[in-house]
This record gives sequence, C-alpha cells and structure tokens, in this order.
Amino acid sequence: MGMGQRLIIYGAARSGTTLLHTFVNHCEDCFILSESNVYQQYSIPGFKRSFQATSAKWNRTPDKGRYIPNIVSDDATGKEVLDALNEHFRIVGEKAACGPKKAIQDRFIEEISRHAFDATFILTLREPASNLVSMRKMFPHETDIEIYRAWATSLLNVLLIAFTFRKTYVVLHSCLSGDLLNLLGERLGISSRVLSDEAVGNIHINTPMPLLRHAQAGMRGEISEAKHQELPEDIAVLPPILRDNLELFHEAQSLFADISGSYDDRNFRLRYEQNLFEFKKDFIDRAQALLARVDGMRFLDSCLEHSAYETEMLSHEISWRFELNDFSPSTLELIRILIERFPENGQAFYFLAVYQHTKRTYPVGEILANYSKASGFGADPFWISYNRACLFFEHNMLDEARADIQIVRELAPRSPECAYLLEQARLRDLSL
Repeated sequence: MGMGQRLIIYGAARSGTTLLHTFVNHCEDCFILSESNVYQQYSIPGFKRSFQATSAKWNRTPDKGRYIPNIVSDDATGKEVLDALNEHFRIVGEKAACGPKKAIQDRFIEEISRHAFDATFILTLREPASNLVSMRKMFPHETDIEIYRAWATSLLNVLLIAFTFRKTYVVLHSCLSGDLLNLLGERLGISSRVLSDEAVGNIHINTPMPLLRHAQAGMRGEISEAKHQELPEDIAVLPPILRDNLELFHEAQSLFADISGSYDDRNFRLRYEQNLFEFKKDFIDRAQALLARVDGMRFLDSCLEHSAYETEMLSHEISWRFELNDFSPSTLELIRILIERFPENGQAFYFLAVYQHTKRTYPVGEILANYSKASGFGADPFWISYNRACLFFEHNMLDEARADIQIVRELAPRSPECAYLLEQARLRDLSL
C-alpha cells in the first residue's frame, strides 16, 4: 500500500466488522474510524464536532477509531479529517456496519463511488441464520423485516463492491481465525499484533444455534455447515426470527450457500468457473430480488396497520409506481403480494399484465392470460381492452386487435386512447 491509502471495512451488523476493525487498528500505521459516516459527510463542515458529540452521547471509550485526535479543527469536513489523519498514519478510513433503519446504507455505494473509488475494502459476510439471530438480540425493538432488510442490503452492497472495486478482500465470518487474520494483515501490508485462535475467540463469539452452527475458530477453509443441512421437521426449534419468516429465510440461506461455496479463503475472493459476467449477474440479480421481496413485505407491514384499506393502499402504491415508470423488481413483488393476498382481485392481474407487457420479456400468451384473468375478475374493461389492443398491434395480431378496439370505441369514443387505436388501425389498413 502506498502513502495516503484509504481502507473501508464494511458488512452487516454482527458479521465481524468490529473484530476486523480492532485487528487493523492494532497496527500503529492505521487509524480506522468506527461508524463515523465520514464518506456521507465528506464535504460537510463540522464533521469532527459531530463525530465527537456522537461518541460522547453513546459514552464510547476514547480509544483509537472512536475519537478524532486534536490535529484538525472542529469545523473540519470528513475529507479534511481523513487528510489530516493521513499525515500521521499511512492507512486511514472507516468501519461501517449495516444495521436496521440506517438511512445511509441505501446511499453507501453512491457515496464511496464518489469519494473512495481507490480505497481498499475488507468486506464481511455471515451466514444468515446466525447473523439474523445475533442482530435480533442487538436490536430487540426492531421488526424482523427491518433486520432482514439490513442483512439483505449489506449482502447486495458487498457483492456490488466486490465485483466493482479493484482492491477488495472478502472475509467469511465462519472462517475467522487467528491464522486467517494474520494472513489478511500480510496481504494488506500491515504488521498488526499476531493473533492466536484463542484471542480471536474472545471477540468472535458464536451465537448458540439448535440447528445451524459455525465452524470453530481456527478451522480455516471450513465453511458454515448451514448450507449442508436440511431444516428439521419440527421447525419449532428455530429461533422466532427464522421460524416466523421461513420462506424469506430459505431464500437468504440458499443464496448465501452458493456464495460461500464459491469462497476462496486463501485469496479472500469469490472464485468462479463459469463466465465472469454471468457469475456476477447471477449473484447480484438474486441479491436484488431478495431485497425486493423484503421491501415488498416491508410495505405490506405498513398496509396491515390499516388493514381496512390494505387493497387500496397496495393498488395505490403500484399505480403510483407505474406513473413514475418504476417497473423494478420491488414493484413486481408488490403485485405478487397483492395477488397472493387477494387471488380474485382483477386489478391485481391487470397490474401484472401491464408490468409484463411493459417489460417486453414475457411470452405474449402469458400476458394475454393475465389480461383475461383481470377481465374475469372484474377489472376495468376499457383499460384491459386498450392495453390488450396495443399488445396485439405490437405483435401484428390485427384480427385479435379488432374486437378490443370496438370495446374501447363503445366505452369511450372520444377518449385519446380510442383516437390512438383508430389511428393505428388506419395505418395498418385494418377495417373495423
């Protein structure tokens, strides 16, 4: 590492970030701030004053990383603090742990891309069962969905950083040992205090699990046993945060099992045997889909607080997203939730058909089937016929379009939608 090197330690809360922060800060050449949000306040004056006040509020002991030495004014920006620290320490940076309801976590990638693209990253990943249970104990007043969202957000961010930035080291919580940390120190070019497995164990406390347990510290290369185990027939042995969200837990566990199966602990990388682009896309797409599912459940939770208006709230949210041209996976998840809860709701199937129609990646037959379901369950015939006629035009199915144009013509002959369909019919010499 050269002069002025920046280092960022990032992962979910309770995934090993504190242990790695402590390890790096044992080196006299390093000064890593602890959860200071320095990159979110990179250009904002008064960063030092704000950080010191936060440390005092939480009664943090004034040890390395939890205070800023008197080498810069209280009005200094985040950048000025890091630059000042770099005059005294070769490696400076930030440890950030992703916990529930931390607004900064959604902007983390954006901020480090702007201010820390050349930084070195240590990224932590922990198997979801033990991580979620540990976070539940740390944040007893947060909902399960907020805890799941923090874990899923951190997982997605770790993958994006690992596949985007040049200098990254991925550390699996289940592989933590004295040997592994000392090897990491060699790769980073720092001479931190040599740690034994016993010393690591004093900080790295495994959460007791009736089913899913970690490899013992010191057994390098042994990945969490969770991916090899089936859930018991009696799921009552699972902690509530897993048992009460079983489907979501299954999805998280399956994705993490594939990630950990590709882990190379000697090089702190995710290894791949297939096409690199497809390898990255698979993991990132699945992580985005998991986060979208969590966000859908999160929105549904807010609806349930007003259960009398649940259908209206979901429908309004989906309609608003359509207005904003938001056809993201999270919008699809809301549509699926609406269909699951109200399987005979015509508007839900109309939303699904429009979503599929707009994405243009679904088979025409599937889209038409959903328009038919929407019609059968009483959705607005005008909008069904209008959109279905547009679909027929797109695929040159002129005879099929004729019937829907007639319906639109009968229901709203002076509407702009009717005028558009009639013009399309004229351009194609379609007689009505």
